[in-house]
Amino acid sequence: MVEARPELMDVNSNWNVLHQLLLSYLALNPKPTHNFILSAFSDLLISLMEVTVS
Repeated sequence: MVEARPELMDVNSNWNVLHQLLLSYLALNPKPTHNFILSAFSDLLISLMEVTVS
């Protein structure tokens, strides 16, 4: 999803959009999958922050 929207690569300036994306995924998926979604979102944020720093 983020690769399709390169403007989301800057976590700091796009936090609201990323947060809304997370909330959408949580709303659209059953509760037993939320741990997986949160884990994937955390991995995504870490990856994006590493790209932003380097």
